[in-house]
Amino acid sequence: MCGPIQSAMPLLSLGANVGLSALGSTNAYNAERDATNQHNYNVLLNAQSAGIAASNQFADLGRGFTYEARAAQQEAQQAVEAGRQAEGTELASAGSSGFTGSSLTVGALMADEARRAAENQENYALKVDDLKGAYISKGKMVQAQAQDRINSIQYQTQPSGSALGLNIASAVSEAGAKYFKSKNSEYSIG
Repeated sequence: MCGPIQSAMPLLSLGANVGLSALGSTNAYNAERDATNQHNYNVLLNAQSAGIAASNQFADLGRGFTYEARAAQQEAQQAVEAGRQAEGTELASAGSSGFTGSSLTVGALMADEARRAAENQENYALKVDDLKGAYISKGKMVQAQAQDRINSIQYQTQPSGSALGLNIASAVSEAGAKYFKSKNSEYSIG
């Protein structure tokens, strides 16, 4: 005949198995949750870092554009000054030779210098337009690179708490089924 402790042993064993199974499911859930949280934190850091890098690149582009635009402006101003000096030299030379500002030769020289000045202004405008186009293009490239970097790592969804509950309930259910199956086999005839 079985004593009360001996008859309770299978039930205690099943309870221990259920407890261990539930603990294992909870530990696995916690580990998955922690790994997901760490991954999502890394995604956030990656996006932040990409934004800072893009911001620094935009600042570098802006400084480069400003430097190049100033250089082009100085070059244009020097060309205008050189043209004015050439006009003054031509007028002085023509005047000392006895020509007046209305003579054909002086007028042709003045028109030629005016044409050069206009070309210099047009060249300056083209350079600035080219600089603006390059700045916009490089800016779009920096933006695309930053977005690619941000998109390279995606957020993960948290593990399901419902799945954890179902795993624990399943362990309890299986243990109960085993217990009752063993109890039924003890009392079966045959």
